[in-house]
Amino acid sequence: MSLTISTIKPPDIPWSPLATLGLASSVGSYLGTTEYTADYNPFIFIGASAVTSIAGLVFLKQNKFLCLAVSFCALFFGRSILATNNKVPIWISMLNGDIVEIVGGVVTDPTTKKSTVGDMAPFDYKETTTQFVVEAKLHTTNKATQKPSKITVICNDRVAVSPGDTVVCCGWLWNSNNTNQNTKLFVSNNNSIQLLQKKTKKRSLKHKTRNLFLCNLTGKQKTLASALFFGVRDTGWRPLSEIFRRSGMSHILAISGMHIGLFVLLISIVLNQLGISRTTSIFITLTMLFFVLYLVETRPPVIRSALMLVVFLLINFLKIKCNTISLLGL
Repeated sequence: MSLTISTIKPPDIPWSPLATLGLASSVGSYLGTTEYTADYNPFIFIGASAVTSIAGLVFLKQNKFLCLAVSFCALFFGRSILATNNKVPIWISMLNGDIVEIVGGVVTDPTTKKSTVGDMAPFDYKETTTQFVVEAKLHTTNKATQKPSKITVICNDRVAVSPGDTVVCCGWLWNSNNTNQNTKLFVSNNNSIQLLQKKTKKRSLKHKTRNLFLCNLTGKQKTLASALFFGVRDTGWRPLSEIFRRSGMSHILAISGMHIGLFVLLISIVLNQLGISRTTSIFITLTMLFFVLYLVETRPPVIRSALMLVVFLLINFLKIKCNTISLLGL
């Protein structure tokens, strides 16, 4: 008597398209968190993701899904860069509260002011303090693996430095849990600040555009305009924000979703009055939106409103019927 052993073949498991999009998103997130991306602008990849999605779904007759997977990878790559760059470097967390020596380039002009702000300022017997921001690393022999960070140097003396100079500063490092504040380095006097190299820093398109708008302004006017239009909070921002806070108008100094929405509405009205077609108008609006995102400081309200507007414009472009109020869930 012979026994026949039958082989049971398992059923084929089809590969889901959603699994492909999930894999592309995971790859983008992994690359964005592992690679050194401090010099990358995340909005470039987010904008490239939106453009790739539109071009693939509208203009391509084949490989539309592949184009969509690439756009998902670019989108999550940019999002991971944004999340990684906002984190405090590990060397700052480990040395918080210690005496350290940092080296880096000066980013902002030094601001000298009284150490006491308010009604008691005229009776302050202390010396003036100078503040400036440095894009710095720890001053050690191994700087290659360190992530640079913007550190506000506060010196109890007058300091003659300018943007683009390379300096070495020795002082007490302090990092706040508030993500909106830079890490601070308290320096006793200007003898603890050494000028290594005096160099004029090459301005990027962002800085050139900002300076073009602010070239005729100085002092508090320049600080106010920088906060209103670009969300920049430099060393002179805190005393000015205190005045607005007391008057109940501190929300004016914050770049919010309302600013982005009004800008997009204004661009749409102008393009509509010029008689530009709907497709061209959407592409121009998206281009202007990403350029504005490049100019202003990265804030969570700005990211949320920009993401909602991009999705709304894509839905309008593709003529997809949906309840637009649900976009508020983004």
